[in-house]
Amino acid sequence: LYNTLDMINWAAISKTPEDIPEITSMLAKFYKLSLNNGARIVALKDEIQHVILYIGIQNKRYGSAMDLQLNIPKMYENCACLKIILQPIVENAVLHGIFEKDEPVGKIIIEAYKKEDDLFLTVWDDGIGLTADELEELRRKVQGRDSGKGGYGLSNIEDRIRLCYGKEYGLTFESEEGKYTKVIIRIRYKEYQDSLKMNTKIQG
Repeated sequence: LYNTLDMINWAAISKTPEDIPEITSMLAKFYKLSLNNGARIVALKDEIQHVILYIGIQNKRYGSAMDLQLNIPKMYENCACLKIILQPIVENAVLHGIFEKDEPVGKIIIEAYKKEDDLFLTVWDDGIGLTADELEELRRKVQGRDSGKGGYGLSNIEDRIRLCYGKEYGLTFESEEGKYTKVIIRIRYKEYQDSLKMNTKIQG
């Protein structure tokens, strides 16, 4: 929020006010999706839109540094999922992957596929990647087996997914130093409308 407001301020100072309506519109939509009237469960299409807005804002700041590619079959767009599980992973890919490269430009690919009763979401980036030791350290932190610094955002996502869906669900990681990092999110597949009906019965 601070960085985006600062960008709007500089747009005004540098006399490029034509950028301000687009930036403020993206920011408003981003936080509307973030809050979503306090809802815990959202449709996957809203999670994807949240990521699109985040990358749009970042590209306004850094001159289209990120190429976001989506491979989400339409049939999965209405899958119910926990709110704000994709955007923090994408942000992590941007800040600790792509922006750590000698030339801070790169690609992020998000895909979705279904296996039996589960939906898998993958977030791939062509950032600096991780060494084998760094990858193992990340896994330990996310799974709560390491109290060292870092990894809190991913740990939060892991904890929320496991609390909602069960211990067999959560995050897994793949990476190769200097090439890529991939985060795989596993959740249970359930239609968003079915999830709403279930929540309504519980609240009633």
